[in-house]
Amino acid sequence: MPINTWTHLAATYDGATLNLFVNGVLAGSRAASGLLAISADALTLGGNDIWGEFFAGAIDDVRIYNRALSGAEIAVDVGTPVIAPTADTTLGPITYQGTGVRKATFDVTDVTATYAMLVTSVGVQDGLVLLNDRVAFRPRDPHRAIAEVPIRPRRGSNTVVTAFIGARGSSMTVEIVRRPGRVPPPPHVTITSPSPTAVLTEGATIPITAAASGTAVRRVDLLVNGVVMASEEMTAPRFLFTVPFGVNWLNLQARVTDAAGRTASTADMIVTVVPDLLTTVRGRVEDTAGRRIAAADVGVMLPGLSAEIFTFNGTLAALPNLSGRTPAVVKLISAANLRNPNGVFGDDPFGFGPRNHAIRLTGSLQVTRPGVYSFVLGVNAGGRLTVGGATIINAAQGTGAFQQLAGKVWLPAGSIPIEVRTFDNGNPQIQLSYAPPGRDLTVIPQRVLTPAFTPDRARSGTLGAFSIAGVPTALGDLEVGASSAAGRGRTLTGDTGPVAPVAAGVTDIGVVRVH
Repeated sequence: MPINTWTHLAATYDGATLNLFVNGVLAGSRAASGLLAISADALTLGGNDIWGEFFAGAIDDVRIYNRALSGAEIAVDVGTPVIAPTADTTLGPITYQGTGVRKATFDVTDVTATYAMLVTSVGVQDGLVLLNDRVAFRPRDPHRAIAEVPIRPRRGSNTVVTAFIGARGSSMTVEIVRRPGRVPPPPHVTITSPSPTAVLTEGATIPITAAASGTAVRRVDLLVNGVVMASEEMTAPRFLFTVPFGVNWLNLQARVTDAAGRTASTADMIVTVVPDLLTTVRGRVEDTAGRRIAAADVGVMLPGLSAEIFTFNGTLAALPNLSGRTPAVVKLISAANLRNPNGVFGDDPFGFGPRNHAIRLTGSLQVTRPGVYSFVLGVNAGGRLTVGGATIINAAQGTGAFQQLAGKVWLPAGSIPIEVRTFDNGNPQIQLSYAPPGRDLTVIPQRVLTPAFTPDRARSGTLGAFSIAGVPTALGDLEVGASSAAGRGRTLTGDTGPVAPVAAGVTDIGVVRVH
């Protein structure tokens, strides 16, 4: 249970199943049988005098039933106090006798509470009660009458004006009472995807979705291995998370905070992580006449970005010049969403290798709606973002901590080239988000990214056949493209449609037809 926060616990037993409810939601069940033990000893809650064990906290609203409650009944108990709140007198009671106009004032600070005007009239033939210059009640009973009128006073000072006529000895008593507003139930949050039985693949960018409920939900946080990775101010957030390398499991949690500052978290969800089960892509290249094409350049294309990682022995203070340098690692990544706050996933969670790095990510952004796009680049050190040939973010030097840099640019529809450059002195972090026109900021999803090049290439043999080993499967469906010089300055090109890769096996794409 979280500290400094009220948590509602309920347990039921119906002779077959033991159920535990946390904040009105079923948290666990266990098959059981038999009768509950009966004792003549005193019932003790929150302590044990024999062993000197006591609960380190507060306990309130204790209920014991002689039957097993349903989940719906427990949900009602969560927001219903055992002892109903009593009325709090805000004004009066003030009794007026005889005819005339009387005036009184009262102050209100709690506008969340409910208020009522209690009017007792004796022998009143006609009367009027005004609240802040508006009619609240008209007593018209020559005998004795009692009325309770709901009112909505304003914050601060309020004025009550009373006037009536009646027989000799008539009177009217006015009282304003305050009843505390019903305490709303605590917030609740669940992770809706992935499922607890999901198996995640290293390098894959996956959606993690949550659903929060409660009064005035303010924020939902995504925690991975106990560290906040992202936050959204909505009840049904969708987070994009790139699975790191070199881990066997991840602990996923969602945490909700409401307007009152109350929080609730999901239980630990431990999901398994496995290495990318690489595939071998095979096929052959033919022209439109069915002739097999030798020495064709064949490449496997996957959605995402091309990544070039350059290593340095010395400490980097600014973005280095990469001209003439050869990258130590060339790979494809599913998205620019590589987070490792506080080194929670180890020293090399993205396969960049040890030492200090300069990183260049290149590719194209598929834009369907022209307009002004906002970009945010998060890096551990300096960073530069170029979109459509224009540099819109340029911070050559870093702060040594994760920082987020913002820029805007107008983009036409089409395929727009993008490039990210950054450096680090260990523990690289890169996160590129955008907000299309009229949309909220989000990590740029893999489906709108195309790499600038692919490291998974080969040349077709004398019979047009090719085989490319070590192709990742975590990035989703693949396409294979081929090109071949045809003489007289002509080039034959062609590609396949999307093909689902066969993990840890052979993906036979058949024929790549060039023309």
